[in-house]
Amino acid sequence: MAISTVTALVFGGSAAKRTGEKIVDGLFEFAKQEAAVRLKNWKAKNHAENILKHIRQLRHVKTIMQTEKEVDLTKFYHPAKIEIDGKRKTINQLADINYDGCIVIEGIAGQGKSTFLRYLATVEFFTTHRIPVFLELRKIRQGQTLISLALQELKALGFEMDERVFNIFAKNGRILLFLDAFDELKEELRQDTITDIETLIRQNDQLRIVITSRPESGISNSPFLRIFRLCLLEGNEYEAVIARMSLDSEVADKIISGIKKESTHIANILTTPLMVSLLLVRYKIDQSLPQNRIAFYDTLFELLLQRHDKTKGGYRRPRKSSCGDAVLLEFFNALCFVTRKAHETSFSVSELNAFGKEALKIINESHDAGNMLLDVIEITCLILRDGSDCAFIHKSVQEYHCSLFIKGQPDESVKLFYEGVKPKWMAWDDELEFLSSIDRYRFTKYYYIPELSDALGVSNSADFKTGDFDMTEKVYEIFKGDFLTFNPGGNERHKSLKCILIDKFSIRDLTRHYISAVFAIDRIRIPADLFRKDESSPTQVVCVADLLRSGLFTELYSACLSILRELGEALKSSEEYVAHVYRTKDIFDFDRKSAPDTSIVIG
Repeated sequence: MAISTVTALVFGGSAAKRTGEKIVDGLFEFAKQEAAVRLKNWKAKNHAENILKHIRQLRHVKTIMQTEKEVDLTKFYHPAKIEIDGKRKTINQLADINYDGCIVIEGIAGQGKSTFLRYLATVEFFTTHRIPVFLELRKIRQGQTLISLALQELKALGFEMDERVFNIFAKNGRILLFLDAFDELKEELRQDTITDIETLIRQNDQLRIVITSRPESGISNSPFLRIFRLCLLEGNEYEAVIARMSLDSEVADKIISGIKKESTHIANILTTPLMVSLLLVRYKIDQSLPQNRIAFYDTLFELLLQRHDKTKGGYRRPRKSSCGDAVLLEFFNALCFVTRKAHETSFSVSELNAFGKEALKIINESHDAGNMLLDVIEITCLILRDGSDCAFIHKSVQEYHCSLFIKGQPDESVKLFYEGVKPKWMAWDDELEFLSSIDRYRFTKYYYIPELSDALGVSNSADFKTGDFDMTEKVYEIFKGDFLTFNPGGNERHKSLKCILIDKFSIRDLTRHYISAVFAIDRIRIPADLFRKDESSPTQVVCVADLLRSGLFTELYSACLSILRELGEALKSSEEYVAHVYRTKDIFDFDRKSAPDTSIVIG
């Protein structure tokens, strides 16, 4: 169904209302006949209107461009594309994905996963007549089950059910679960939530679940879920997104012409809706175009602090804390670190106050933490308050300012951070990426070089270059303790080679280029003599090193050799960079005169 048809059906005023009332009536009849319950309040006309109101509210969100009040996502939403069979396909409804099972929609920071999911939830109610249950997984707390959270959301929607009625609706395909941001779940809750999801799928074969997540959060390992990836913006697609988001054709034209005329390289950074949003925010405040990815975030906090003042010449908005920009920024950076360390992106007001006091203690200021939080919430709107709940406007804002906090710490503290983050680098991947740019020397010296050396099993790049380093044996050694698990029929792998590869080469941004080589081995038939019996279960296991020695997995072997070579080159260039920076220490010796460079000729 084309986007224009979907829009007319879902967002078409009175027609949508009539359709919605018929859907609610149909669900009422189903409950009466199949669940043997008479849900009297469902039948009331005003109740149907209330349900439709809550469905419409799914579309209303606060964005980094519009923080003061909610905006209907249909005002700015640009149709998302998903990669299917190697091709980019525009998705207007779930049917466009052409897969009837439960799925994970993966995307990097800022690709609009939550907006896409909210859009789908609204569309599916009208197009498939199923009840959309939209859950923000970051709100799950210890002891809560997924089904208890779903029942709470259904009650808010107006569909009061107990677990028995829920299961009847689920078994008959009348419920759609939309689970947003699995990656924002606390790590200690992830496995239990995966178990809840898999249990629901096993018990209800007609239940459809759609989950969004950043890559490598753990959810993609489930054999019950198929992974689809959101596509980045390509070419000049950013132009359509700018035009859609700006709501002002004249401003959109100025920005697009400015990008083309003065800052053409910026187009290469505009690969996600978030990057477009940050560009629009900056342009709206001071008509400037950021020159690189870091610049999109770098002065955002200060710009938002002053945006109201800039529009009212000479006026300075009063601050409850009486703090200057620098102190508020330092406080916000510390707040982002303590909340990230606690794996929290949303919190109750009392929890946020506790984090605020901890941040204030770290920066050693005597101001009132509550007033400082109010300034952050009311002036910058980078933390949004909704009743008794608070949340960062976007996780990437928290991650960038967490990185700024780390950058501002002394060497010993930074060393402790990198040592602590090594075994959990995936959870801190975005901070590490920011730090590789904003604090390159210490990132390279204290984190990147040690990680490269560990992955290669060498002390330095010189060891890697010697004849004693056997590349082939190194590949076999790397995988000697790793096993793929199969059922007795030799199918349905339980641990993917992709995960093993990432586990082994835990170096950000070097592994991903080679992942495609791993996919080609998924369907290789494995000789019976390579299988080993797993004594703890009826499954069979195969050692990855045995597979490589057999010569079957030539693509994986070639990929590993390429990775090893690239790791070696990265180690060498990193060592050279650190050595160069260290040599420049002489410039701070003011008693030593620098010799003039006589090779320079003027005139």
